[in-house]
Amino acid sequence: MHTRTTATWSVHERHDRDQASDGHSRYGAYLDSRLHHLVGDGQPSPEAWAAWCWNVATPPTMGPGYARWSDPVESTTCWRSCEDGRLAATVVVRVPASALAVELPRPWRGWERDVDSELVEPRTACSALARVTLEGPLEGTWPAAPDGLFDGVERRVLVAAAKAAVAAVVDGLRWGFGPAVDALRVGGGRR
Repeated sequence: MHTRTTATWSVHERHDRDQASDGHSRYGAYLDSRLHHLVGDGQPSPEAWAAWCWNVATPPTMGPGYARWSDPVESTTCWRSCEDGRLAATVVVRVPASALAVELPRPWRGWERDVDSELVEPRTACSALARVTLEGPLEGTWPAAPDGLFDGVERRVLVAAAKAAVAAVVDGLRWGFGPAVDALRVGGGRR
């Protein structure tokens, strides 16, 4: 019998509020300080807005991020495709050595599990760390950036719109990439 695992992308609203220097949103402070990076030829497309919001909400910009993912996902980035304008994502997945088609001779070691059962790099000089990169379009409806984005939009409006975009990306990742991550996790087994 197959037990379904779940690749999880999520937002951490409570941590965002609890760690906020203004008592409202830590993510909001990151948005404020990076809004100038979004300036272009006017209002961004919903896809460009969602990608920018996601990339501000995640490492390496925010650590820990407002948006996060669970093992075996190592990283998730989003961008607006230059080819067709769609929102796209790259998801890097850690794959246990047991999933490799070859048996590595000693002393090579693959990912190990920490006390929380998360895949971590082994503490050894000879490591063979397998990763799979998943890349493709995200399906979904992406919220638009707030009107007046570059004309002093109210901070609460900016933060609410950005959080809505991040939530939409989380849903798109779960739907579009979750099954592939689950297959890699199950195919690689759990040690």
